[in-house]
Amino acid sequence: MDDMGEQPHPFSRRVIIVSGKGGVGKSTVAAAMGVVAARLGKKTLIIELAGQATMAQLLGGDPSGYTVVERRPNLYTQSVTPAQAMQEYLVRELHSKFLYQIAFKNRFIAPFINAVPGLDDLVSIGKVMDVERTRTRDGRPEWDVIVVDAPSTGQGLNLLRVPKAMMDMTGSGPFFRNTKLIHDLLGDAARTIVHLVTLPEEMPVNETIETYHRIEEETNVAQGAIIVNHIRTPGFSDPELQGLEFIAGIKDSSPLRTDTVLRQVAGSVLQLERRARLEQGYLARLEAKIPLPLVPLPALPARDLGPSDIDGIANRLSAGFGVEPGVDS
Repeated sequence: MDDMGEQPHPFSRRVIIVSGKGGVGKSTVAAAMGVVAARLGKKTLIIELAGQATMAQLLGGDPSGYTVVERRPNLYTQSVTPAQAMQEYLVRELHSKFLYQIAFKNRFIAPFINAVPGLDDLVSIGKVMDVERTRTRDGRPEWDVIVVDAPSTGQGLNLLRVPKAMMDMTGSGPFFRNTKLIHDLLGDAARTIVHLVTLPEEMPVNETIETYHRIEEETNVAQGAIIVNHIRTPGFSDPELQGLEFIAGIKDSSPLRTDTVLRQVAGSVLQLERRARLEQGYLARLEAKIPLPLVPLPALPARDLGPSDIDGIANRLSAGFGVEPGVDS
């Protein structure tokens, strides 16, 4: 794996965006990221976009909704929908909830507002900007780290592209200026970074490689690491593998006589070993195609994950990123 020693501290940025294809464990990684940041003594908020609501299961407790909920010391979560973010933004800009209701809940006007391309994505990432800009009474940032559990890859990529598109569309005015603030936050490598999550399988790996290049070409957002979830580690040498093949009866020249149960056991072990070796090939492909560090996470039993599982994944992430509680960031 690439050496991460010369990289900036992984949790020195205030905004950490976690993206990836649906089903690769993106939310699980986002939850573990939040746990690691909180362990480092950073006041951390995990924002679930697009109304996602998995943090209650992963971290324990009740669903948060739009309300910020404390899950653990230093660790909070919030689930954001575009409609809620839009209302909050417009009420603040109009200085009146009544005016918002009149203008944007009107049955003639609302359909036109809802039809603006990319507006949902813009207000969602705009909510992240609002949180990043929030300050305490003494002027310090309210949050040390904001982990963004972005929607799956396609919409997640739109979140990163839409500010520039909206700036090009509007050209000037208050809306342009607010959008530029979002664009500048995303483009500030000292404040924002995006990590891509994938699985060691052909389609997720191909999509991750494509997404990496599209982010590079179409946005100004810094990319951090490729987090490869559900990795199996090969456990046998080549001679041992050949021995298993003899036992399983795969080699026609096998001089061994074994019973059916032993053959079945050997066959199952072979299947797992071959899968692990195939995954190593996908890791090598990612390393060859994407010049970012790889952080592998081990395969876990196929079941619903809970807080103890997230703690274990957080331990692996800490090791993969080379950080431990108490390390200066």
